[in-house]
Amino acid sequence: MQKECANCHTGLGVPTHRSGGVPAAVAWKNSCRPCAEVASEMTELEGDRPGGAAIQIWRCRVCGSRRACRPGWRTRCHSCLDERTVLDDAVLDGLAEELREHLDEERTAMLRDGLNLGPDEWVDDVEAFQLFSALDVEDELGFYDRAGWTLVAGNLKGLPWGWTDDPHSHGVWGRHDACGTLQNVRRLAECAVCEPEPGSRTHRARADRQQLLYVVGFDHPELGPLLKYGHGDRERLKAHIAGGAEPVWVLQAPHHQVVAAERELRREHRSIAIGPTTGLPSSFGRGREVVPASVDVALYAGLRDAGAQLVTSQFLRRRPLAT
Repeated sequence: MQKECANCHTGLGVPTHRSGGVPAAVAWKNSCRPCAEVASEMTELEGDRPGGAAIQIWRCRVCGSRRACRPGWRTRCHSCLDERTVLDDAVLDGLAEELREHLDEERTAMLRDGLNLGPDEWVDDVEAFQLFSALDVEDELGFYDRAGWTLVAGNLKGLPWGWTDDPHSHGVWGRHDACGTLQNVRRLAECAVCEPEPGSRTHRARADRQQLLYVVGFDHPELGPLLKYGHGDRERLKAHIAGGAEPVWVLQAPHHQVVAAERELRREHRSIAIGPTTGLPSSFGRGREVVPASVDVALYAGLRDAGAQLVTSQFLRRRPLAT
């Protein structure tokens, strides 16, 4: 068995078990040189690392759609095929009618208008194949559409030869309307350039907000005295206290420093954590930060240079609980 071109299915003379060795790769797939050249002629570079972003934006000369691709890689239109493309008849058979059934009235009207189709005309199976690819892209980009952003281009592995659930991608890229910066929005909670929006809960937005790093004690009916360390706001700590825990040490410092300090505590005490067990306050979760009371949980160790404040007294009960 040998590798073959994804577009024309010509054998490439390279065993399938061998890594690499193919003449070219286009849009994540193996390609022969002639097909790679045709694909190159069908697209034009519209944006080369805009604003310093590690991405290129390619525009299809045929349909005008765009595709994102990392610099140094070859790509092609998500939906347009070419004269060298070979498709399986079994895949194409009945695809035009399937498209007709798939589209709602609004999309059908838009398609007829865009292709100048008469009332008795419809696309053929090959055209339907390409249109299904275009719909896949539209649906993917639509998932990331949000107010304040203009989506520019995405990258769906497998297209234009067929949908795949492979998650690898060069991203979905959008331009933030407020600053004009092009950014990968697939895992972006907010613009990485502008100031965080009001109410933002991202780490960047909360970096300098004050947060608590604490140790509370709890007497377990079977395991005896335990300690629970963690970080959070005042309400989080009060939830532990309401569940029967007593504050031992409570420090206050900037959020990003508190998070880093807790991460170090987890790394240090992971092997002796109590873990899931009955009898713990519900606010303790799965017990991953719960250790025997004999353990020295050094809160200050990770906050020596953070200007941490000791605020334990704010959470000690000053009077008996109301009955």
